Amino acid sequence: MVQDPIQRKMAMGILKRRLVMLAVLAFIMVGGTLFYYSLGQDSVSIHVIFAAILGVSLSVMIGGGLMALGFFSERSGLDDEVASKADLNPDDDDDADSEEAPHH
Repeated sequence: MVQDPIQRKMAMGILKRRLVMLAVLAFIMVGGTLFYYSLGQDSVSIHVIFAAILGVSLSVMIGGGLMALGFFSERSGLDDEVASKADLNPDDDDDADSEEAPHH
């Protein structure tokens, strides 16, 4: 199956916008986390602040990024290409799974 370049370009634009939105969301969530820590009566260690920044931002970026890539793959037609190749080359291992194991 030949991919439509216009469809792929549109999907890439959507992916870029979503990744920018994820970065903004991660920044807002880090700010909220640091604000929450500042509400406490005890002072917060620089190590806790650094861990919060890394933990929150990486979690949002990895989780959201993987979802965005999944949607990009579906919208750009890459999933259709893989599905059509899988239909042309069915697995030969299906017969091996249905056979019974030899008894000893």
